[in-house]
Amino acid sequence: GEYVYPGFSPGHAQIAARAEGYVTCERNALPDAAHSEMRIDFALTPELRARGRIVDEAGALVIDAYVAVAGSDFGGESELQRHDWRSMFTSERGEFDIGGLRPELHHVLSVRRAGFGAAVYDLPTSDGASRVLELGDIVLPRAHSLRGIVVDEYERAVTRQKVLVRGTHATRTRYATPEDSVNTGLIDSYVAERTTFSDSSGKFEIADIAAGSYRIEVQLDGAHDVADVAVLVPRANDEVIKIVLVRGLSIDGRIVVGDGGAIPKTYVSVDPEGAGRSADVECALDGTFHAVGLSDTSYTLSAYAYPSDEDRRVGRSFLPTRVSAVAAGRTDVVIELNIAALVR
Repeated sequence: GEYVYPGFSPGHAQIAARAEGYVTCERNALPDAAHSEMRIDFALTPELRARGRIVDEAGALVIDAYVAVAGSDFGGESELQRHDWRSMFTSERGEFDIGGLRPELHHVLSVRRAGFGAAVYDLPTSDGASRVLELGDIVLPRAHSLRGIVVDEYERAVTRQKVLVRGTHATRTRYATPEDSVNTGLIDSYVAERTTFSDSSGKFEIADIAAGSYRIEVQLDGAHDVADVAVLVPRANDEVIKIVLVRGLSIDGRIVVGDGGAIPKTYVSVDPEGAGRSADVECALDGTFHAVGLSDTSYTLSAYAYPSDEDRRVGRSFLPTRVSAVAAGRTDVVIELNIAALVR
């Protein structure tokens, strides 16, 4: 079981071992090298496998369906994110057999096939005695579509706007107990979100949606507020969902530094001095920023700068900088970052 990895650089952040029938084992905290040699041992854990067959609602086999088993959490000795994503396409008999899974993770099964509703199922937790989850027949639901249009407060179409749909079908927990579904929230950003963009008339459509409860979210770049709406699928008579995205007023400006050095990575929070909508924006490389979706009121702008590795090397750091009484609609705001003084 011994190995030698010649020419290994101590500058690497991770080393991993893989073997058939076992879970991939990563080591993120590497020991110091003694006499130009680093000793790293691995204790491999036997894998968990998930087997089953994909069928439609009538029981017919579904071939060439994309099947992925995924799981994610923060744990283990390193307390870093552990992540499983193993996938394959179903065989001519609609079957899948996926291995290399960590037995200690909660997993979900994600199934996609054009013409069917995208499905996500919470999987039962391994009992520790068996290394195989025999799932039997997994049903791929009927397909539906979500159609909608994005307009602003003046009923004008909002084009090329990102539209995010969150949620899964109503039968997600069919194959697992409620306890098995408790810790799957972290993986939902991978398996329970769909995105598209509105077209030149503000319309959008997402196909292959299974019946269930969903939430549509739309957010302007440079705005803080999110326009969202809860929807049930299927929609009666293919009802078109209307989402109103408030463009509001904007504030434009730029970040400057007094020492003549490079402009650091900077974020600007735009907070109303009273009632009103807020914004959070990241500055461009040249220091300019553009906040939208604002109310007709005055704002306080707070700039938070993050020094680069070069800044840290020379001891260059920055304090939060605030500018008050900025009226929405201004295009000439200048924020000079406060440079922190060094104390020796």
